[in-house]
Amino acid sequence: MEYRAAEAWPPRRGKGAFICAAVRADYCLEKYLHFNCLFTMLGSFQRGFPFLFYLVIRCHARFTPTILRHLGRNLAVFTRQSLQKEMAVLDCCLRDTGDLEKPELQPYPDISGIGVSVHSSLHPPVQPAIQTDYVCQVIVAFVGTAFIALFLLICNYLISYDPSSNPFSTPLEDALEDQCTHCGHGAPTLPVSTTRTGNKKNDADWWRPNPIDTMFLQWVRRVVHKGLPFLARLSSRRISDAFVECIILASDTQLLTGIAILTSGFLSLGCGSGPNISAYHWQMVVHLAWFAMATHLASLSVLRSYLRRHPHRRLFRFLLTLLLLVLLLVAAVPTVFFNWRERYFEATSGREEMEFTLSAANASSPAVCFFNIGPSRSKFSQIKDHYMRTLRDPESISRYSEFPSYRVLSLAGGLPNLQDTPAFQGTVFSTAILLVAFFNRTVKLFRPLSFVLYLSLRPIVGTSAQDACSRWLEWTMPTKSKLVRAHLWRSLIFRPSVALLVSARMLVDLATSQLINVRTLIPVRAASIEE
Repeated sequence: MEYRAAEAWPPRRGKGAFICAAVRADYCLEKYLHFNCLFTMLGSFQRGFPFLFYLVIRCHARFTPTILRHLGRNLAVFTRQSLQKEMAVLDCCLRDTGDLEKPELQPYPDISGIGVSVHSSLHPPVQPAIQTDYVCQVIVAFVGTAFIALFLLICNYLISYDPSSNPFSTPLEDALEDQCTHCGHGAPTLPVSTTRTGNKKNDADWWRPNPIDTMFLQWVRRVVHKGLPFLARLSSRRISDAFVECIILASDTQLLTGIAILTSGFLSLGCGSGPNISAYHWQMVVHLAWFAMATHLASLSVLRSYLRRHPHRRLFRFLLTLLLLVLLLVAAVPTVFFNWRERYFEATSGREEMEFTLSAANASSPAVCFFNIGPSRSKFSQIKDHYMRTLRDPESISRYSEFPSYRVLSLAGGLPNLQDTPAFQGTVFSTAILLVAFFNRTVKLFRPLSFVLYLSLRPIVGTSAQDACSRWLEWTMPTKSKLVRAHLWRSLIFRPSVALLVSARMLVDLATSQLINVRTLIPVRAASIEE
Protein backbone atom coordinates (compact mmCIF):
# COMPACT_ATOMS: atom_id res chain seq x y z
CA MET A 1 0.00 0.00 0.00
CA GLU A 2 1.43 3.38 -1.00
CA TYR A 3 0.65 4.96 2.36
CA ARG A 4 3.10 2.63 4.13
CA ALA A 5 5.85 3.59 1.72
CA ALA A 6 5.16 7.26 2.36
CA GLU A 7 5.14 6.66 6.10
CA ALA A 8 8.54 4.91 6.07
CA TRP A 9 10.40 7.80 4.45
CA PRO A 10 13.54 8.81 6.40
CA PRO A 11 13.68 12.48 7.38
CA ARG A 12 15.82 14.59 5.07
CA ARG A 13 17.99 17.58 5.76
CA GLY A 14 18.09 20.94 4.14
CA LYS A 15 15.56 23.52 3.04
CA GLY A 16 13.98 21.23 0.48
CA ALA A 17 13.22 18.46 2.97
CA PHE A 18 9.62 19.46 3.56
CA ILE A 19 8.97 20.09 -0.13
CA CYS A 20 10.42 16.70 -1.04
CA ALA A 21 8.34 14.91 1.61
CA ALA A 22 5.18 16.75 0.59
CA VAL A 23 5.73 15.94 -3.09
CA ARG A 24 6.31 12.25 -2.36
CA ALA A 25 3.29 12.06 -0.08
CA ASP A 26 1.19 13.86 -2.67
CA TYR A 27 2.36 11.43 -5.37
CA CYS A 28 1.57 8.30 -3.34
CA LEU A 29 -1.79 9.55 -2.10
CA GLU A 30 -2.74 10.84 -5.53
CA LYS A 31 -1.85 7.50 -7.11
CA TYR A 32 -3.98 5.60 -4.62
CA LEU A 33 -6.97 7.93 -4.35
CA HIS A 34 -7.00 9.51 -7.83
CA PHE A 35 -7.04 13.08 -6.54
CA ASN A 36 -5.21 16.08 -7.90
CA CYS A 37 -3.64 17.53 -4.78
CA LEU A 38 -3.03 16.72 -1.14
CA PHE A 39 -5.72 18.93 0.36
CA THR A 40 -8.34 17.76 -2.12
CA MET A 41 -7.58 14.18 -1.12
CA LEU A 42 -7.91 14.92 2.56
CA GLY A 43 -11.26 16.57 1.92
CA SER A 44 -11.12 19.42 4.42
CA PHE A 45 -8.70 21.78 6.14
CA GLN A 46 -9.46 20.12 9.44
CA ARG A 47 -7.94 16.86 8.24
CA GLY A 48 -5.24 18.50 6.13
CA PHE A 49 -3.66 20.60 8.89
CA PRO A 50 -2.55 17.73 11.21
CA PHE A 51 -0.97 15.90 8.28
CA LEU A 52 0.83 19.05 7.13
CA PHE A 53 2.11 19.70 10.66
CA TYR A 54 3.20 16.07 10.85
CA LEU A 55 5.26 16.44 7.67
CA VAL A 56 6.93 19.61 8.95
CA ILE A 57 7.96 17.99 12.24
CA ARG A 58 9.07 14.70 10.68
CA CYS A 59 11.20 16.45 8.07
CA HIS A 60 12.78 18.87 10.54
CA ALA A 61 12.91 16.63 13.62
CA ARG A 62 16.71 17.00 13.73
CA PHE A 63 16.47 20.75 14.35
CA THR A 64 13.45 20.86 16.69
CA PRO A 65 13.49 20.82 20.51
CA THR A 66 12.63 17.69 22.45
CA ILE A 67 9.09 18.82 23.19
CA LEU A 68 8.39 19.20 19.50
CA ARG A 69 9.76 15.72 18.86
CA HIS A 70 7.30 14.26 21.37
CA LEU A 71 4.57 16.35 19.80
CA GLY A 72 5.63 15.10 16.40
CA ARG A 73 5.43 11.47 17.51
CA ASN A 74 1.97 12.03 18.99
CA LEU A 75 0.84 13.78 15.85
CA ALA A 76 2.32 10.96 13.80
CA VAL A 77 0.20 8.40 15.65
CA PHE A 78 -2.88 10.61 15.42
CA THR A 79 -2.30 11.32 11.74
CA ARG A 80 -1.64 7.68 10.93
CA GLN A 81 -4.93 6.66 12.53
CA SER A 82 -6.80 9.52 10.84
CA LEU A 83 -5.36 8.71 7.43
CA GLN A 84 -6.05 5.01 7.82
CA LYS A 85 -9.66 5.82 8.68
CA GLU A 86 -9.84 8.32 5.81
CA MET A 87 -8.43 5.82 3.34
CA ALA A 88 -10.83 3.14 4.55
CA VAL A 89 -13.74 5.53 4.01
CA LEU A 90 -12.56 6.59 0.57
CA ASP A 91 -11.82 3.02 -0.44
CA CYS A 92 -15.37 2.12 0.61
CA CYS A 93 -16.69 5.06 -1.40
CA LEU A 94 -14.75 3.94 -4.47
CA ARG A 95 -16.46 0.55 -4.25
CA ASP A 96 -19.88 2.19 -4.26
CA THR A 97 -21.34 1.96 -7.78
CA GLY A 98 -24.04 4.57 -7.26
CA ASP A 99 -27.24 4.01 -9.19
CA LEU A 100 -25.85 1.12 -11.26
CA GLU A 101 -26.54 -1.39 -8.49
CA LYS A 102 -29.26 -1.50 -5.85
CA PRO A 103 -28.01 -3.07 -2.60
CA GLU A 104 -30.60 -3.71 0.07
CA LEU A 105 -31.32 -0.70 2.25
CA GLN A 106 -30.48 -1.42 5.87
CA PRO A 107 -32.82 -0.09 8.61
CA TYR A 108 -31.67 2.82 10.75
CA PRO A 109 -34.03 3.01 13.77
CA ASP A 110 -32.50 6.21 15.17
CA ILE A 111 -34.08 8.14 12.29
CA SER A 112 -36.84 6.18 10.60
CA GLY A 113 -37.65 3.75 13.41
CA ILE A 114 -38.32 3.63 17.12
CA GLY A 115 -35.25 5.65 18.10
CA VAL A 116 -32.45 4.84 20.52
CA SER A 117 -33.15 2.14 23.09
CA VAL A 118 -31.07 0.87 26.02
CA HIS A 119 -30.86 -2.92 26.23
CA SER A 120 -30.33 -4.93 29.40
CA SER A 121 -30.78 -8.47 30.60
CA LEU A 122 -34.42 -7.77 31.38
CA HIS A 123 -35.01 -6.19 27.98
CA PRO A 124 -33.21 -8.16 25.24
CA PRO A 125 -32.42 -6.44 21.93
CA VAL A 126 -35.00 -6.42 19.20
CA GLN A 127 -34.69 -9.13 16.60
CA PRO A 128 -33.60 -8.07 13.10
CA ALA A 129 -36.91 -9.20 11.62
CA ILE A 130 -38.75 -6.76 13.85
CA GLN A 131 -36.31 -3.93 13.17
CA THR A 132 -37.16 -3.96 9.49
CA ASP A 133 -40.77 -3.01 10.19
CA TYR A 134 -41.70 0.51 9.17
CA VAL A 135 -42.13 2.01 12.62
CA CYS A 136 -41.54 5.75 12.34
CA GLN A 137 -41.78 6.94 15.91
CA VAL A 138 -38.89 9.38 15.44
CA ILE A 139 -40.55 10.97 12.43
CA VAL A 140 -43.89 11.12 14.23
CA ALA A 141 -42.21 12.89 17.16
CA PHE A 142 -40.65 15.51 14.88
CA VAL A 143 -43.68 16.10 12.69
CA GLY A 144 -46.06 16.03 15.66
CA THR A 145 -44.28 18.83 17.50
CA ALA A 146 -44.08 20.79 14.26
CA PHE A 147 -47.84 20.51 13.78
CA ILE A 148 -48.40 21.66 17.36
CA ALA A 149 -46.26 24.72 16.67
CA LEU A 150 -48.16 25.36 13.44
CA PHE A 151 -51.51 25.12 15.25
CA LEU A 152 -50.33 27.59 17.90
CA LEU A 153 -49.09 30.05 15.27
CA ILE A 154 -52.39 29.95 13.38
CA CYS A 155 -54.48 30.40 16.54
CA ASN A 156 -52.26 33.23 17.76
CA TYR A 157 -52.53 35.00 14.42
CA LEU A 158 -56.31 34.72 14.17
CA ILE A 159 -57.15 35.44 17.82
CA SER A 160 -54.59 37.66 19.52
CA TYR A 161 -52.13 39.02 16.95
CA ASP A 162 -52.20 42.83 16.75
CA PRO A 163 -50.53 44.14 13.57
CA SER A 164 -50.75 47.75 14.79
CA SER A 165 -48.48 47.06 17.77
CA ASN A 166 -44.91 48.25 17.37
CA PRO A 167 -42.65 45.37 18.51
CA PHE A 168 -39.84 47.85 19.28
CA SER A 169 -41.89 50.27 21.37
CA THR A 170 -40.95 51.17 24.95
CA PRO A 171 -43.00 50.03 27.99
CA LEU A 172 -44.50 53.54 28.27
CA GLU A 173 -45.66 53.38 24.68
CA ASP A 174 -47.13 49.92 25.32
CA ALA A 175 -49.18 51.31 28.20
CA LEU A 176 -50.42 54.22 26.08
CA GLU A 177 -51.25 51.83 23.25
CA ASP A 178 -53.29 49.62 25.60
CA GLN A 179 -55.37 52.63 26.63
CA CYS A 180 -55.89 53.85 23.07
CA THR A 181 -56.41 50.69 21.05
CA HIS A 182 -58.09 48.32 23.54
CA CYS A 183 -61.63 48.92 24.62
CA GLY A 184 -61.91 47.57 28.14
CA HIS A 185 -60.92 43.93 28.15
CA GLY A 186 -62.02 43.16 24.64
CA ALA A 187 -60.07 42.27 21.58
CA PRO A 188 -57.95 44.89 19.83
CA THR A 189 -59.80 47.20 17.47
CA LEU A 190 -56.97 47.08 14.91
CA PRO A 191 -56.82 50.71 13.76
CA VAL A 192 -55.59 51.17 10.26
CA SER A 193 -53.11 53.86 11.28
CA THR A 194 -51.67 54.74 14.66
CA THR A 195 -50.00 57.88 15.93
CA ARG A 196 -47.21 57.37 18.40
CA THR A 197 -45.29 59.86 20.43
CA GLY A 198 -41.63 59.79 21.26
CA ASN A 199 -38.42 60.14 19.35
CA LYS A 200 -38.05 59.65 15.64
CA LYS A 201 -37.25 55.97 15.88
CA ASN A 202 -40.54 55.20 17.67
CA ASP A 203 -43.01 57.26 15.72
CA ALA A 204 -45.06 56.37 12.66
CA ASP A 205 -42.44 57.74 10.26
CA TRP A 206 -40.59 54.43 10.24
CA TRP A 207 -43.09 51.96 11.70
CA ARG A 208 -46.48 51.28 10.19
CA PRO A 209 -48.88 48.34 10.44
CA ASN A 210 -48.88 45.90 7.59
CA PRO A 211 -52.01 46.67 5.52
CA ILE A 212 -52.46 43.04 4.47
CA ASP A 213 -52.59 41.82 8.06
CA THR A 214 -54.77 44.72 9.14
CA MET A 215 -57.45 44.25 6.48
CA PHE A 216 -57.45 40.45 6.69
CA LEU A 217 -57.74 40.31 10.49
CA GLN A 218 -60.43 43.00 10.54
CA TRP A 219 -62.55 40.91 8.19
CA VAL A 220 -61.87 37.59 9.97
CA ARG A 221 -62.53 38.89 13.47
CA ARG A 222 -65.66 40.71 12.41
CA VAL A 223 -67.06 37.45 11.03
CA VAL A 224 -65.89 35.38 14.01
CA HIS A 225 -67.23 37.80 16.61
CA LYS A 226 -70.66 37.69 15.01
CA GLY A 227 -70.77 33.91 15.28
CA LEU A 228 -68.89 33.63 18.60
CA PRO A 229 -69.54 36.87 20.52
CA PHE A 230 -67.89 35.59 23.73
CA LEU A 231 -64.48 35.81 22.04
CA ALA A 232 -64.82 39.59 21.85
CA ARG A 233 -65.12 39.79 25.66
CA LEU A 234 -61.92 37.87 26.35
CA SER A 235 -58.81 39.71 27.48
CA SER A 236 -56.53 39.91 24.47
CA ARG A 237 -53.48 40.64 26.64
CA ARG A 238 -53.88 37.44 28.66
CA ILE A 239 -54.57 35.38 25.55
CA SER A 240 -51.53 36.84 23.83
CA ASP A 241 -49.28 36.10 26.82
CA ALA A 242 -50.55 32.51 26.95
CA PHE A 243 -49.90 32.01 23.25
CA VAL A 244 -46.42 33.52 23.55
CA GLU A 245 -45.47 31.10 26.33
CA CYS A 246 -46.69 28.11 24.33
CA ILE A 247 -44.98 29.28 21.14
CA ILE A 248 -41.70 29.79 23.02
CA LEU A 249 -41.82 26.19 24.21
CA ALA A 250 -42.68 24.82 20.76
CA SER A 251 -40.10 27.02 19.02
CA ASP A 252 -37.29 26.04 21.37
CA THR A 253 -38.24 22.39 20.95
CA GLN A 254 -37.93 22.68 17.18
CA LEU A 255 -34.60 24.50 17.47
CA LEU A 256 -33.01 21.98 19.83
CA THR A 257 -34.35 18.90 18.04
CA GLY A 258 -33.10 20.25 14.71
CA ILE A 259 -29.59 20.74 16.10
CA ALA A 260 -29.74 17.35 17.83
CA ILE A 261 -30.72 15.32 14.78
CA LEU A 262 -28.12 17.04 12.59
CA THR A 263 -25.41 16.49 15.19
CA SER A 264 -26.40 12.84 15.50
CA GLY A 265 -26.35 12.52 11.72
CA PHE A 266 -22.86 14.00 11.41
CA LEU A 267 -21.57 11.68 14.12
CA SER A 268 -23.06 8.70 12.27
CA LEU A 269 -21.28 9.46 9.01
CA GLY A 270 -18.97 6.71 7.90
CA CYS A 271 -18.43 3.93 5.41
CA GLY A 272 -17.71 0.27 5.99
CA SER A 273 -18.13 -1.29 9.40
CA GLY A 274 -20.47 0.12 12.01
CA PRO A 275 -23.97 1.61 11.91
CA ASN A 276 -23.23 4.13 9.15
CA ILE A 277 -25.96 6.35 7.82
CA SER A 278 -27.12 5.80 4.25
CA ALA A 279 -28.03 8.38 1.63
CA TYR A 280 -31.75 7.71 2.11
CA HIS A 281 -31.62 8.28 5.87
CA TRP A 282 -29.34 11.31 5.45
CA GLN A 283 -31.89 12.88 3.15
CA MET A 284 -34.52 12.19 5.80
CA VAL A 285 -32.33 13.90 8.42
CA VAL A 286 -31.98 16.98 6.21
CA HIS A 287 -35.74 17.14 5.59
CA LEU A 288 -36.57 16.86 9.29
CA ALA A 289 -34.05 19.57 10.16
CA TRP A 290 -35.41 21.76 7.35
CA PHE A 291 -38.94 21.48 8.76
CA ALA A 292 -37.67 22.31 12.24
CA MET A 293 -35.78 25.33 10.92
CA ALA A 294 -38.79 26.63 8.98
CA THR A 295 -41.09 26.30 12.00
CA HIS A 296 -38.60 28.01 14.29
CA LEU A 297 -38.09 30.92 11.89
CA ALA A 298 -41.86 31.39 11.62
CA SER A 299 -42.08 31.53 15.41
CA LEU A 300 -39.41 34.21 15.72
CA SER A 301 -41.55 36.87 14.05
CA VAL A 302 -44.29 36.25 16.64
CA LEU A 303 -41.82 36.51 19.52
CA ARG A 304 -40.33 39.87 18.53
CA SER A 305 -41.91 41.79 21.40
CA TYR A 306 -40.91 39.13 23.92
CA LEU A 307 -37.33 38.95 22.65
CA ARG A 308 -37.10 42.74 22.59
CA ARG A 309 -37.73 42.75 26.36
CA HIS A 310 -35.11 40.00 26.85
CA PRO A 311 -32.06 40.91 24.72
CA HIS A 312 -29.82 38.19 26.16
CA ARG A 313 -32.33 35.48 25.29
CA ARG A 314 -32.70 37.01 21.85
CA LEU A 315 -28.95 36.87 21.24
CA PHE A 316 -28.72 33.29 22.52
CA ARG A 317 -31.58 32.13 20.27
CA PHE A 318 -30.11 33.98 17.32
CA LEU A 319 -26.74 32.23 17.74
CA LEU A 320 -28.42 28.82 18.03
CA THR A 321 -30.49 29.58 14.93
CA LEU A 322 -27.35 30.58 13.06
CA LEU A 323 -25.70 27.33 14.17
CA LEU A 324 -28.68 25.31 12.93
CA LEU A 325 -28.60 27.17 9.61
CA VAL A 326 -24.89 26.47 9.09
CA LEU A 327 -25.30 22.79 9.97
CA LEU A 328 -28.27 22.52 7.64
CA LEU A 329 -26.47 24.18 4.73
CA VAL A 330 -23.51 21.83 5.13
CA ALA A 331 -25.81 18.82 5.46
CA ALA A 332 -27.70 19.76 2.30
CA VAL A 333 -24.57 19.56 0.11
CA PRO A 334 -24.69 15.80 -0.63
CA THR A 335 -28.45 15.83 -1.26
CA VAL A 336 -27.90 17.38 -4.70
CA PHE A 337 -26.77 13.92 -5.84
CA PHE A 338 -29.74 12.03 -4.37
CA ASN A 339 -32.16 11.29 -7.20
CA TRP A 340 -34.20 8.13 -6.89
CA ARG A 341 -36.38 6.16 -9.23
CA GLU A 342 -39.85 7.26 -8.24
CA ARG A 343 -43.33 6.08 -9.15
CA TYR A 344 -45.93 8.35 -10.63
CA PHE A 345 -49.52 7.77 -11.65
CA GLU A 346 -50.31 8.56 -15.25
CA ALA A 347 -53.74 10.17 -15.30
CA THR A 348 -54.37 9.60 -19.01
CA SER A 349 -53.87 5.83 -19.11
CA GLY A 350 -54.75 5.18 -15.47
CA ARG A 351 -51.70 2.99 -14.88
CA GLU A 352 -48.67 3.32 -12.69
CA GLU A 353 -45.31 3.71 -14.41
CA MET A 354 -41.72 4.27 -13.41
CA GLU A 355 -40.03 7.62 -13.90
CA PHE A 356 -36.27 7.42 -14.32
CA THR A 357 -34.10 10.09 -12.68
CA LEU A 358 -30.34 9.89 -13.14
CA SER A 359 -28.63 9.62 -9.74
CA ALA A 360 -25.06 9.39 -8.55
CA ALA A 361 -26.24 7.51 -5.46
CA ASN A 362 -28.74 4.86 -4.58
CA ALA A 363 -30.74 4.79 -1.38
CA SER A 364 -28.22 2.52 0.39
CA SER A 365 -25.07 4.42 -0.65
CA PRO A 366 -22.97 5.81 2.23
CA ALA A 367 -23.89 9.45 2.72
CA VAL A 368 -20.34 10.43 3.66
CA CYS A 369 -19.14 9.67 0.12
CA PHE A 370 -21.03 12.64 -1.34
CA PHE A 371 -19.63 15.44 0.80
CA ASN A 372 -16.68 15.66 -1.58
CA ILE A 373 -18.22 17.34 -4.60
CA GLY A 374 -15.46 16.57 -7.12
CA PRO A 375 -15.56 12.77 -6.96
CA SER A 376 -19.36 12.84 -6.70
CA ARG A 377 -19.65 14.84 -9.91
CA SER A 378 -17.25 12.42 -11.58
CA LYS A 379 -19.36 9.48 -10.46
CA PHE A 380 -22.48 11.20 -11.81
CA SER A 381 -20.78 11.70 -15.18
CA GLN A 382 -19.61 8.08 -15.28
CA ILE A 383 -23.11 6.77 -14.54
CA LYS A 384 -24.55 9.10 -17.17
CA ASP A 385 -22.06 7.85 -19.77
CA HIS A 386 -22.88 4.26 -18.85
CA TYR A 387 -26.59 4.75 -19.45
CA MET A 388 -25.94 6.64 -22.68
CA ARG A 389 -23.84 3.74 -23.99
CA THR A 390 -26.58 1.34 -22.93
CA LEU A 391 -29.18 3.31 -24.84
CA ARG A 392 -27.14 3.09 -28.03
CA ASP A 393 -27.02 -0.71 -27.74
CA PRO A 394 -30.17 -2.20 -29.35
CA GLU A 395 -29.70 -5.52 -27.55
CA SER A 396 -29.59 -4.09 -24.02
CA ILE A 397 -32.25 -1.40 -24.39
CA SER A 398 -34.94 -3.99 -23.71
CA ARG A 399 -33.75 -4.14 -20.10
CA TYR A 400 -35.22 -0.71 -19.51
CA SER A 401 -38.64 -1.39 -21.02
CA GLU A 402 -40.23 -0.50 -17.69
CA PHE A 403 -38.97 3.08 -18.02
CA PRO A 404 -40.78 4.57 -21.03
CA SER A 405 -40.06 8.15 -20.02
CA TYR A 406 -36.34 7.26 -19.80
CA ARG A 407 -36.17 6.31 -23.49
CA VAL A 408 -38.23 9.31 -24.58
CA LEU A 409 -36.00 11.64 -22.60
CA SER A 410 -32.81 10.14 -23.99
CA LEU A 411 -34.03 10.23 -27.58
CA ALA A 412 -35.30 13.80 -27.20
CA GLY A 413 -32.05 15.38 -26.09
CA GLY A 414 -29.95 13.13 -23.90
CA LEU A 415 -29.88 12.58 -20.17
CA PRO A 416 -29.99 15.64 -17.92
CA ASN A 417 -26.93 17.25 -16.41
CA LEU A 418 -26.47 17.49 -12.66
CA GLN A 419 -27.88 21.02 -12.47
CA ASP A 420 -31.00 19.86 -14.31
CA THR A 421 -31.89 17.07 -11.89
CA PRO A 422 -34.80 17.50 -9.44
CA ALA A 423 -32.54 16.96 -6.43
CA PHE A 424 -30.13 19.73 -7.42
CA GLN A 425 -32.86 22.24 -8.20
CA GLY A 426 -34.85 21.35 -5.09
CA THR A 427 -31.82 21.74 -2.86
CA VAL A 428 -30.92 25.11 -4.34
CA PHE A 429 -34.51 26.34 -4.06
CA SER A 430 -34.96 25.20 -0.45
CA THR A 431 -31.59 26.69 0.51
CA ALA A 432 -32.56 30.02 -1.03
CA ILE A 433 -35.85 29.98 0.90
CA LEU A 434 -34.02 29.38 4.18
CA LEU A 435 -31.49 32.14 3.54
CA VAL A 436 -34.18 34.67 2.65
CA ALA A 437 -36.29 33.67 5.66
CA PHE A 438 -33.29 33.89 7.99
CA PHE A 439 -32.39 37.34 6.66
CA ASN A 440 -36.00 38.48 7.06
CA ARG A 441 -36.20 37.26 10.67
CA THR A 442 -32.83 38.77 11.50
CA VAL A 443 -34.00 42.16 10.27
CA LYS A 444 -37.21 41.86 12.26
CA LEU A 445 -35.45 40.79 15.46
CA PHE A 446 -32.95 43.64 15.74
CA ARG A 447 -34.16 47.21 15.94
CA PRO A 448 -31.24 48.90 14.09
CA LEU A 449 -31.73 46.66 11.06
CA SER A 450 -35.48 47.26 11.04
CA PHE A 451 -34.93 50.98 11.43
CA VAL A 452 -32.55 51.06 8.46
CA LEU A 453 -34.92 48.99 6.32
CA TYR A 454 -38.07 50.99 7.08
CA LEU A 455 -36.56 54.46 7.32
CA SER A 456 -33.80 54.33 4.71
CA LEU A 457 -33.99 51.48 2.24
CA ARG A 458 -37.71 51.10 1.63
CA PRO A 459 -38.49 54.86 1.29
CA ILE A 460 -35.55 55.29 -1.08
CA VAL A 461 -36.69 52.40 -3.28
CA GLY A 462 -40.31 53.56 -3.20
CA THR A 463 -39.45 57.18 -4.01
CA SER A 464 -37.12 56.14 -6.83
CA ALA A 465 -39.82 53.94 -8.35
CA GLN A 466 -42.39 56.73 -8.14
CA ASP A 467 -39.99 59.24 -9.71
CA ALA A 468 -39.14 56.84 -12.52
CA CYS A 469 -42.82 56.22 -13.18
CA SER A 470 -43.56 59.96 -13.19
CA ARG A 471 -40.73 60.69 -15.63
CA TRP A 472 -41.91 57.86 -17.87
CA LEU A 473 -45.46 59.22 -17.90
CA GLU A 474 -44.28 62.77 -18.59
CA TRP A 475 -42.03 61.59 -21.42
CA THR A 476 -44.78 59.54 -23.08
CA MET A 477 -47.59 62.04 -22.55
CA PRO A 478 -48.86 63.34 -25.91
CA THR A 479 -48.13 67.02 -26.53
CA LYS A 480 -51.24 67.65 -28.56
CA SER A 481 -54.57 67.24 -26.84
CA LYS A 482 -56.19 64.86 -29.29
CA LEU A 483 -58.89 62.67 -27.81
CA VAL A 484 -57.80 59.43 -29.50
CA ARG A 485 -54.13 59.91 -28.64
CA ALA A 486 -54.93 60.78 -25.01
CA HIS A 487 -57.19 57.74 -24.71
CA LEU A 488 -54.49 55.44 -26.06
CA TRP A 489 -51.95 56.97 -23.69
CA ARG A 490 -54.20 56.37 -20.68
CA SER A 491 -55.03 52.80 -21.75
CA LEU A 492 -51.58 51.64 -22.88
CA ILE A 493 -49.16 53.61 -20.68
CA PHE A 494 -50.71 55.39 -17.70
CA ARG A 495 -52.94 52.65 -16.29
CA PRO A 496 -50.43 49.78 -16.78
CA SER A 497 -47.67 51.87 -15.16
CA VAL A 498 -49.78 52.71 -12.12
CA ALA A 499 -51.00 49.11 -11.88
CA LEU A 500 -47.40 47.86 -11.99
CA LEU A 501 -46.34 50.26 -9.24
CA VAL A 502 -49.29 49.39 -7.00
CA SER A 503 -48.84 45.66 -7.61
CA ALA A 504 -45.17 45.86 -6.65
CA ARG A 505 -46.06 47.59 -3.40
CA MET A 506 -48.78 45.03 -2.66
CA LEU A 507 -46.35 42.18 -3.27
CA VAL A 508 -43.84 43.72 -0.86
CA ASP A 509 -46.55 44.13 1.79
CA LEU A 510 -47.73 40.58 1.22
CA ALA A 511 -44.20 39.16 1.43
CA THR A 512 -43.53 40.95 4.74
CA SER A 513 -46.90 40.15 6.29
CA GLN A 514 -47.50 37.67 9.07
CA LEU A 515 -50.25 36.08 6.98
CA ILE A 516 -47.83 34.81 4.34
CA ASN A 517 -45.43 33.80 7.11
CA VAL A 518 -48.01 31.41 8.59
CA ARG A 519 -49.46 30.41 5.22
CA THR A 520 -46.15 29.11 3.88
CA LEU A 521 -45.89 26.62 6.75
CA ILE A 522 -48.99 24.70 5.64
CA PRO A 523 -47.47 23.16 2.46
CA VAL A 524 -44.29 22.44 4.43
CA ARG A 525 -46.25 20.37 6.92
CA ALA A 526 -48.10 18.64 4.08
CA ALA A 527 -44.77 17.78 2.46
CA SER A 528 -43.55 16.35 5.76
CA ILE A 529 -46.46 13.89 5.76
CA GLU A 530 -45.58 12.75 2.23
CA GLU A 531 -41.97 12.19 3.24
